[in-house]
Amino acid sequence: IQNLLESPQVVFVGDSITEHWVGTFMTQPTPDGDDFRKLFRELFPRGLALGIAGDRTPQLLYRMQNTKELQDKLQPKVWWVLIGTNNLPDGCDASTVLLAILRIALE
Repeated sequence: IQNLLESPQVVFVGDSITEHWVGTFMTQPTPDGDDFRKLFRELFPRGLALGIAGDRTPQLLYRMQNTKELQDKLQPKVWWVLIGTNNLPDGCDASTVLLAILRIALE
């Protein structure tokens, strides 16, 4: 894993959908976790999934704004952002979610 942290090609950031790729939900192992970890490694051998279940755009924006040192170290070719699903049930409209995702992308 140390080698992966030094040079991932793609880093996924997001909510439970992203966290599920590492085989957990709310940091607890899932019944199908091994299958998802294996599939993720096959699809993205130099990938890193950094998802937190339940996250909304403000939480991910905060993480992106406060982990610059880690981001500078990782320097992947692609940052893959998967966030916003949890905002919608709270009454957040799609345009607000889009603006938040764009702000995250600028980080």
